[in-house]
Amino acid sequence: MRQLLALGAAAAMACNAGSSETGPGSRVVLDFAAVLGGDFVSVLNTASLSITSGGETITRSGQFGSGDSELSFDVVVKTGEATFAVDVMSTNNTLLYHGSTTQTIEQDGFAVSITPQAVTGVTVIAPHRPAYSVFDNGQIRTYTAPMRVRNAGSASLTWRLDSVVTKPAGVTIFCGDDFENNCLLNHPLAPGPELGITVGFSMPSSVIFTPLVTLRFISSVGNVTTRP
Repeated sequence: MRQLLALGAAAAMACNAGSSETGPGSRVVLDFAAVLGGDFVSVLNTASLSITSGGETITRSGQFGSGDSELSFDVVVKTGEATFAVDVMSTNNTLLYHGSTTQTIEQDGFAVSITPQAVTGVTVIAPHRPAYSVFDNGQIRTYTAPMRVRNAGSASLTWRLDSVVTKPAGVTIFCGDDFENNCLLNHPLAPGPELGITVGFSMPSSVIFTPLVTLRFISSVGNVTTRP
């Protein structure tokens, strides 16, 4: 018997933990949708689940795709006491979330509750694909897109928009936040509400350019890349 498990309110993890021993089976799901939101990209990169039971430790890993908030795996463990531990790593291999629990497993469809806790800052950018507006006065053409930056973790981080993007000569990238700070420079960001920013490109009207480019946000806990 298999069933969907949730690892706590903050997340739910999954790992396909096959073993040389048969035993009770279920499914573990790691789900950060409630924490990270819907239309986003983040520094989440990989997650691992280790299960220690019957003197054995089995570890399985999975990778988040761009904008993914969920991983799921089937697990099989030995009956008796088992310890489940979850680690979530960022794109620069920073530990973002950790959680563990120990309980007695007796049958298929067992329920495991783990609430991974953030151990540092977590960079989240929205939306995953910027929607640009264009203004052209006949001399200068400008593309601008509203975006949002949020720290979904437990500690402050630093972040900035990378100014290095593929663009023709004469095109300038700019970025400003709600407080008129230049976000091409590093700025601290504490956990809490999201910060509104405007990303844009400016150029002479004669330059042929559309902002179908990948934006990279650099942060102290890893880099985040939007989709063009």
